[in-house]
Amino acid sequence: YTNIISYVTIPTTGNAIDFGDLSASKWHPAGAASRNRAVFAGGYTPGSLLNVIDYVTIMSTGNAADFGDHTLTDMRGTNLGVISSGTRGLFGGGYGTAYSNAIHYITIANTGNTTDFGDLTVTRNNVAGAGDGSRGLFAGGQNSSYAVENTIDYVTIDTAGNATDFGDTTLARKEGQGAADATRSLFLGGAPSTTAQGTVIDYVTTQTAGNATDFGDLLSYRFDGAASSNGTKALCTGYYAGATSNVIEQVTIQTAGNSTDFG
Repeated sequence: YTNIISYVTIPTTGNAIDFGDLSASKWHPAGAASRNRAVFAGGYTPGSLLNVIDYVTIMSTGNAADFGDHTLTDMRGTNLGVISSGTRGLFGGGYGTAYSNAIHYITIANTGNTTDFGDLTVTRNNVAGAGDGSRGLFAGGQNSSYAVENTIDYVTIDTAGNATDFGDTTLARKEGQGAADATRSLFLGGAPSTTAQGTVIDYVTTQTAGNATDFGDLLSYRFDGAASSNGTKALCTGYYAGATSNVIEQVTIQTAGNSTDFG
């Protein structure tokens, strides 16, 4: 468990630099951001699922401050899918005392607790989230019967309501990562099935419902990490070939192909 926040400059390959610390050492918090502020929601610390949301100002290094709390018990802790529009952050699914189908949101510029948004089409955790600023997608995950999902749902980020079926990923998997630009959403890696399936990158055109298409492959089996984007390039981290890892990978979102090392 760690409280470390690191940063990189996305257009420039290289190793991460220390930014500051979270409010507690934890595992698997969920991150969302605007151009100015990043929030880190939930997580697990030994013996306790956390409902705390922290935030930092992206251009000013330093420790995180309190933002608010998750108001739904089953969205405490881990395995939340995340979508950011730059204005709102949406959190979907998760696990607290039971699997959740809930979607909650925050307004990133205004500190406070989460508010109910609607429901996913399938109750699940370990969901990957991505979006283009107006439409958000939740992909994959593990349902309450412990089966992995290939379902992609979508919502209109500024309009609260239940999710609608979008299509399917190329493979059913959980613990993948999502990143997007203005037109395309990527879902990177995931588990379980086979190690070969954990390298897969899928993509969809965010405004056009339909099944995902193969984009390329990660350097190795990668899951249970995080992804981010600057609107051109997507970065991906996580377990690497079944072991903890500090490797960061990169792809150019509009150019299908395999990932390369970032730092």
